[in-house]
Amino acid sequence: MDGKSIKKWEFAEFLFVSIAGTLLHFVYAWSGNQKLAGYVSAVNESTWEHLKLLFFPVFLFTVIQAVAFHGEWECLWKVKAKAVLLGMGFIVVFFYTYTGVIGKNIEWLNIASFFAAALLVSLYTIRQFQKTKDCQCRKMIWIAVWLFVFALFVRFTYAPPDLGIFKDPLKETEA
Repeated sequence: MDGKSIKKWEFAEFLFVSIAGTLLHFVYAWSGNQKLAGYVSAVNESTWEHLKLLFFPVFLFTVIQAVAFHGEWECLWKVKAKAVLLGMGFIVVFFYTYTGVIGKNIEWLNIASFFAAALLVSLYTIRQFQKTKDCQCRKMIWIAVWLFVFALFVRFTYAPPDLGIFKDPLKETEA
Protein backbone atom coordinates (compact mmCIF):
# COMPACT_ATOMS: atom_id res chain seq x y z
CA MET A 1 0.00 0.00 0.00
CA ASP A 2 1.35 3.40 -0.90
CA GLY A 3 1.09 6.78 0.80
CA LYS A 4 -1.67 7.92 -1.54
CA SER A 5 -3.82 4.92 -0.60
CA ILE A 6 -3.36 5.46 3.12
CA LYS A 7 -4.36 9.12 2.71
CA LYS A 8 -7.57 8.02 0.97
CA TRP A 9 -8.24 5.50 3.72
CA GLU A 10 -7.64 8.09 6.41
CA PHE A 11 -9.86 10.65 4.71
CA ALA A 12 -12.58 7.99 4.61
CA GLU A 13 -11.92 7.26 8.28
CA PHE A 14 -12.22 10.93 9.21
CA LEU A 15 -15.61 11.10 7.45
CA PHE A 16 -16.75 7.80 8.97
CA VAL A 17 -15.69 8.75 12.51
CA SER A 18 -17.25 12.21 12.17
CA ILE A 19 -20.61 10.82 11.07
CA ALA A 20 -20.68 7.70 13.24
CA GLY A 21 -19.45 9.57 16.31
CA THR A 22 -22.09 12.25 15.85
CA LEU A 23 -24.80 9.60 15.54
CA LEU A 24 -23.48 7.71 18.58
CA HIS A 25 -24.19 10.77 20.67
CA PHE A 26 -27.91 10.02 20.21
CA VAL A 27 -28.01 6.21 19.95
CA TYR A 28 -28.60 5.60 23.66
CA ALA A 29 -31.65 7.88 23.73
CA TRP A 30 -32.89 6.55 20.38
CA SER A 31 -32.67 3.00 21.74
CA GLY A 32 -34.96 3.86 24.64
CA ASN A 33 -31.97 3.79 27.00
CA GLN A 34 -31.13 0.17 26.26
CA LYS A 35 -28.21 -0.99 28.40
CA LEU A 36 -26.38 -2.64 25.49
CA ALA A 37 -26.52 0.58 23.44
CA GLY A 38 -25.06 2.44 26.40
CA TYR A 39 -21.89 0.41 26.31
CA VAL A 40 -20.88 1.95 22.98
CA SER A 41 -22.66 5.31 23.00
CA ALA A 42 -22.88 8.24 25.40
CA VAL A 43 -25.32 7.63 28.25
CA ASN A 44 -24.81 11.13 29.68
CA GLU A 45 -22.92 14.35 29.03
CA SER A 46 -19.74 13.45 30.93
CA THR A 47 -16.37 13.82 29.28
CA TRP A 48 -15.76 10.07 29.68
CA GLU A 49 -18.94 9.13 27.85
CA HIS A 50 -18.06 11.45 24.99
CA LEU A 51 -14.75 9.67 24.46
CA LYS A 52 -16.81 6.70 23.23
CA LEU A 53 -17.88 8.82 20.25
CA LEU A 54 -14.29 8.76 19.02
CA PHE A 55 -13.13 5.37 20.30
CA PHE A 56 -15.79 3.07 18.90
CA PRO A 57 -15.91 4.44 15.34
CA VAL A 58 -12.09 4.37 15.16
CA PHE A 59 -12.12 0.82 16.53
CA LEU A 60 -14.66 -0.31 13.93
CA PHE A 61 -12.77 1.40 11.12
CA THR A 62 -9.53 -0.21 12.28
CA VAL A 63 -11.18 -3.64 12.10
CA ILE A 64 -12.30 -2.80 8.55
CA GLN A 65 -8.77 -1.69 7.66
CA ALA A 66 -7.24 -4.82 9.18
CA VAL A 67 -9.46 -6.98 6.97
CA ALA A 68 -8.90 -4.84 3.87
CA PHE A 69 -5.12 -4.63 4.30
CA HIS A 70 -4.77 -8.42 4.78
CA GLY A 71 -1.85 -7.92 7.16
CA GLU A 72 -0.08 -5.67 4.65
CA TRP A 73 0.66 -3.09 7.35
CA GLU A 74 1.91 -4.99 10.38
CA CYS A 75 1.73 -2.04 12.77
CA LEU A 76 -1.87 -1.05 12.04
CA TRP A 77 -3.20 -2.03 15.49
CA LYS A 78 -0.31 -0.30 17.25
CA VAL A 79 -0.53 2.93 15.27
CA LYS A 80 -4.31 3.13 15.50
CA ALA A 81 -4.27 2.45 19.26
CA LYS A 82 -1.79 5.26 19.76
CA ALA A 83 -3.81 7.50 17.43
CA VAL A 84 -7.12 6.97 19.23
CA LEU A 85 -5.48 7.44 22.64
CA LEU A 86 -3.92 10.67 21.33
CA GLY A 87 -7.33 11.83 20.07
CA MET A 88 -9.04 10.96 23.34
CA GLY A 89 -6.28 12.71 25.28
CA PHE A 90 -6.73 15.78 23.11
CA ILE A 91 -10.47 15.90 23.89
CA VAL A 92 -9.85 15.64 27.64
CA VAL A 93 -7.00 18.16 27.77
CA PHE A 94 -8.81 20.63 25.49
CA PHE A 95 -12.04 20.42 27.49
CA TYR A 96 -10.48 20.87 30.92
CA THR A 97 -8.11 23.58 29.69
CA TYR A 98 -10.72 25.79 28.07
CA THR A 99 -13.34 25.28 30.80
CA GLY A 100 -10.69 25.97 33.42
CA VAL A 101 -9.61 29.17 31.69
CA ILE A 102 -13.02 30.63 30.85
CA GLY A 103 -15.00 28.95 33.62
CA LYS A 104 -17.83 27.54 31.55
CA ASN A 105 -18.70 24.72 29.17
CA ILE A 106 -19.33 25.83 25.57
CA GLU A 107 -21.08 23.20 23.48
CA TRP A 108 -19.79 24.27 20.07
CA LEU A 109 -16.20 24.03 21.38
CA ASN A 110 -16.89 20.49 22.58
CA ILE A 111 -18.22 19.56 19.15
CA ALA A 112 -15.28 21.21 17.42
CA SER A 113 -12.84 19.34 19.66
CA PHE A 114 -14.43 16.03 18.64
CA PHE A 115 -13.91 16.79 14.94
CA ALA A 116 -10.38 18.04 15.66
CA ALA A 117 -9.66 14.78 17.51
CA ALA A 118 -11.02 12.74 14.58
CA LEU A 119 -8.74 14.68 12.25
CA LEU A 120 -5.82 14.21 14.62
CA VAL A 121 -6.35 10.42 14.57
CA SER A 122 -6.18 10.35 10.78
CA LEU A 123 -3.22 12.73 10.49
CA TYR A 124 -1.27 10.79 13.11
CA THR A 125 -1.97 7.55 11.26
CA ILE A 126 -0.77 9.00 7.95
CA ARG A 127 2.40 10.32 9.59
CA GLN A 128 3.14 7.01 11.28
CA PHE A 129 2.51 5.08 8.08
CA GLN A 130 5.04 7.28 6.31
CA LYS A 131 7.59 6.70 9.07
CA THR A 132 7.06 3.01 9.85
CA LYS A 133 5.99 1.06 6.78
CA ASP A 134 8.08 -1.93 7.81
CA CYS A 135 7.98 -2.29 11.54
CA GLN A 136 8.20 -5.08 14.00
CA CYS A 137 5.51 -4.88 16.61
CA ARG A 138 3.65 -7.23 18.83
CA LYS A 139 0.21 -7.04 17.25
CA MET A 140 -1.50 -9.08 19.98
CA ILE A 141 -0.30 -6.67 22.68
CA TRP A 142 -1.84 -3.75 20.80
CA ILE A 143 -5.08 -5.63 20.21
CA ALA A 144 -5.09 -6.26 23.97
CA VAL A 145 -4.72 -2.49 24.54
CA TRP A 146 -7.80 -1.92 22.35
CA LEU A 147 -9.76 -4.57 24.24
CA PHE A 148 -8.67 -3.16 27.59
CA VAL A 149 -9.95 0.33 26.71
CA PHE A 150 -13.13 -1.27 25.34
CA ALA A 151 -13.57 -3.09 28.68
CA LEU A 152 -13.04 0.16 30.60
CA PHE A 153 -15.85 1.79 28.65
CA VAL A 154 -18.14 -1.14 29.37
CA ARG A 155 -17.21 -1.25 33.07
CA PHE A 156 -17.43 2.47 33.74
CA THR A 157 -20.63 3.11 31.76
CA TYR A 158 -22.91 2.04 34.58
CA ALA A 159 -20.42 1.97 37.48
CA PRO A 160 -18.21 5.04 37.06
CA PRO A 161 -15.59 5.99 39.64
CA ASP A 162 -16.23 9.14 41.66
CA LEU A 163 -13.98 11.34 39.52
CA GLY A 164 -14.76 14.54 37.62
CA ILE A 165 -14.26 13.05 34.16
CA PHE A 166 -17.15 10.65 34.83
CA LYS A 167 -19.56 13.26 36.21
CA ASP A 168 -22.50 14.41 34.12
CA PRO A 169 -22.44 18.23 34.21
CA LEU A 170 -26.19 18.32 33.57
CA LYS A 171 -26.85 16.33 36.75
CA GLU A 172 -24.34 18.47 38.65
CA THR A 173 -26.34 21.61 37.86
CA GLU A 174 -29.62 19.92 38.88
CA ALA A 175 -28.29 19.02 42.33
